[in-house]
Amino acid sequence: MFEAFFPQVKWLVKNSEQFYESQFEELPNFGRPGKFDSAHQIGELLINKNDEGLLLPRLYFKKNEGEKTNPPFYAITTPDDDILYIGTSAPSFDKSVASLSVSAMTGGVFPPVDTKDAYSPYLGVMFATKKFGKCKVYSLDTGYENINIHDQYDYDLTKYIKKVAAGPIYESLYNSVCYAELPCINKSLSDNKAMNGVNEIWKYVSAFKTICNGEIVQPNEKKENKQIITLIPIAGGLKISFSNKVRFENDYSPLSDKFVASHVEQASKLMKNEKFWDQVEKSASTLNRDKVSEYFENQYKDYPVPGNDTRVQIIREATSTKQNEFEKKIKKASFGNVSFRYVNIPGSKGPRVLFDGGNSYLEIYGECANPTLLEMQEILEAVTTAFGIDDGETRISTEAVESALGNK
Repeated sequence: MFEAFFPQVKWLVKNSEQFYESQFEELPNFGRPGKFDSAHQIGELLINKNDEGLLLPRLYFKKNEGEKTNPPFYAITTPDDDILYIGTSAPSFDKSVASLSVSAMTGGVFPPVDTKDAYSPYLGVMFATKKFGKCKVYSLDTGYENINIHDQYDYDLTKYIKKVAAGPIYESLYNSVCYAELPCINKSLSDNKAMNGVNEIWKYVSAFKTICNGEIVQPNEKKENKQIITLIPIAGGLKISFSNKVRFENDYSPLSDKFVASHVEQASKLMKNEKFWDQVEKSASTLNRDKVSEYFENQYKDYPVPGNDTRVQIIREATSTKQNEFEKKIKKASFGNVSFRYVNIPGSKGPRVLFDGGNSYLEIYGECANPTLLEMQEILEAVTTAFGIDDGETRISTEAVESALGNK
């Protein structure tokens, strides 16, 4: 489903994987993480077995028995202990230190921590895990874990001191092991060329998660002949196309109880009207069927019944149409002044084009030209309600996503 929405992401992932492959071929020899006095392996990162073959599979953090989940400082290595990444889950006052636990960067299409900071190292570690079969995770014990400080008033300062200490400790780890250069994944996070591809992948992943969380689509649902709704920016507006034809069904007001009762009352009076039945009998005796029909069709006009006329006029005009409600919702969704054009949509009124063959689509012009993802959701909800679509699938063009996300 993700790749169906954004097919271009396949090339972005492939290009990023090739970049990391070249980095893995030239891993610098930093030596074992064991050069740290208290480093020890706490587990492994593996490809989630349910995600085998997926473009962006999740990682599974398999911890050794008895180990804590996320150490404050850690290293991720190849099976041969070549260091790939040094990270920390410790919060810091130093904004340059990205606090990120091992579990937070297990990634996938629905990442558990949906930030670019978490997704960037995930991609590098995921490519390494695919190449080497697994990655090792080491805890780098620095004494940070044992900090426990109170002031003279016995006020606990531990959290504050730890935030102060996290930055220098993280820097010292780099200085201890990276005397020449950063591990390849840490290094790639500062490489503009590499990060451009990562940022593009993250745009589509975050857009897809936003869409699915908003229940615009149901990712696991598969139906044949499903109505596919596509949003595409056009000059000065937005185009909404349908894979199957749609039409507007107008809602007409039903006959009210008052209307029915009033006409039954008048009919009852008419049945007792001797003048009316006298004329009917004369026509019937001469077999003048047209005359009889005429009397019945004009019964109220030609033969008013005794008493007051209590009939209620029936109104056959539509009190509310699907098209009216749809246009109101679009205008209400903060789009302000917009205009509509309907193509091959029977039942529509106003600017429209009807022709044989071809699918239906509509165009909205005005302030809806660059909708946000939330506004896209509101548009799609209005569309599915207006046309009674309960099993639809939505697709959003690359241009629409990029416009909605900007430089996110």
